[in-house]
Amino acid sequence: MISLQNRIEESLIKSYDTNKLINKLKNKYKDKINDIHIRKSKSDIQSFSIQFNEEYLDKIAYDESLYKLIDFFGYYITEFKHIISEKNYILRFEPIFGKKCNDLVYKECGGIIYHITEQKFINKIRNKGLIPFENSNSRNFTNRVFFSCGKSKEEIINNLNFLINQLTNEESYIILKIDLIKYKYNVDFYYDPSEDDKHNCIYANAYFFPHIIDEIGKLEDFKNIKENKEVILKNVQKIVLQEI
Repeated sequence: MISLQNRIEESLIKSYDTNKLINKLKNKYKDKINDIHIRKSKSDIQSFSIQFNEEYLDKIAYDESLYKLIDFFGYYITEFKHIISEKNYILRFEPIFGKKCNDLVYKECGGIIYHITEQKFINKIRNKGLIPFENSNSRNFTNRVFFSCGKSKEEIINNLNFLINQLTNEESYIILKIDLIKYKYNVDFYYDPSEDDKHNCIYANAYFFPHIIDEIGKLEDFKNIKENKEVILKNVQKIVLQEI
């Protein structure tokens, strides 16, 4: 479950937006920043990067006031990259929380979410469930479990295929399914601000128990399952009726 501290941080983020932070950085570093790139995603609290020459490394990347500023806006540095050939650096910033997407998960997608994992982690998940983790080889982030969802079987397959193609070989990946409504498991979900605006890339900061996780198999196995669209629509109708 999301801690009180995380909820306080989330409330602070809602008070500010990406453009305000970017304008602060432009004014603060003026001509030192060569380029600013905003990552277009489904989250209106967006991930973005700044690029600057090597000569300004100490004045930007090691400026203590920079970290105080982004912390105030609810951001942190998710990537620090040195492009040697161009003699410059890139700092990528990401919000602690993306835009909340509970309506997408529980209403539009019937409370059914999917997680992709490597085959080698299946036994651990069977025993301990899905535990939020932080950071990867190329990106820093807060404790999260990543998922996808969709309003139809076709959309789900498209979203999962997009995520798998970003990894390596789909043969080594297993699809896991969680029906949140069936197990009455109510947690908050957020759009991943580092992904695009065409696929439902989402995450939660919660722990997911082993008994609520179903194994589907490989993506090809999922394509052969003849359910989902009807099941999702039935769940959506059920939720909507309950709220009227």
